[in-house]
Amino acid sequence: KAFNTVIQSLFKGNNGRDALNLYREMTEVDKGFIPEFSSFRMLADGLLNLGMDDYLISAIELIAEKANFRESDVSAIRGYLRIRKFYDALATFGRLLDINNPRWTYR
Repeated sequence: KAFNTVIQSLFKGNNGRDALNLYREMTEVDKGFIPEFSSFRMLADGLLNLGMDDYLISAIELIAEKANFRESDVSAIRGYLRIRKFYDALATFGRLLDINNPRWTYR
């Protein structure tokens, strides 16, 4: 919960890049851990509110690729992202994260 408070504070200060970097570090996205969707959703909302759509797309792409989701699921997410339907992409992404145990690790 303290982590979420720090992320929210960074967004209030319009520090979206710092929030994204902290999120990556805290959830160890690059080291193989899938983040909990509730935290990711907070990050996504903050990035969208700051107009940092490309950063959100990069974060979703990174996790989807590393989590080894089925190609058909990733295609659906990418389709929504291409047409800028971010909340539809997030709904699909959240469903995939919830299907997999949030503590599950990927290769």
